[in-house]
Amino acid sequence: MPSFDCRALPYLLPLLLLIEPKEAHVVSPWISDVELRPPPNSLGDEARRLSSLLLALKRRGVKIQLYTRPMGEFTQDEEFSRLLIREFQVTHIKDLHVKAMVTTRLAYIGSANITYNGLYVNREQCRLERVHKKAAEIVREFLT
Repeated sequence: MPSFDCRALPYLLPLLLLIEPKEAHVVSPWISDVELRPPPNSLGDEARRLSSLLLALKRRGVKIQLYTRPMGEFTQDEEFSRLLIREFQVTHIKDLHVKAMVTTRLAYIGSANITYNGLYVNREQCRLERVHKKAAEIVREFLT
């Protein structure tokens, strides 16, 4: 699939997570509880922030795995950091630079961290690909 305008990421990431995923792997060296733009009535108004969307998906039975920098480096928001570690499987990787969100069917791969600047400010490279392998296998390839 071709590259796309990364200004669409706040709309695309919720869609990516809502298209029948059984699992979702979020890979971003820096991550914040950024506001997203899910489709109206998809998960209710409360699912506008990344944390709310991930928690709603977890309640639906979606397995969520996060890969990010070590504790204290990956977010400035301590409350968000504690929530991620308490609610999801988080793997800390010291030299992580890859940015991706991989689900059962689709994968976003690009240069944008899942932060306000990554989604709304910076010029980033973004592409969407169909997934032809298990999501965990794709992420392992990124990380090795």
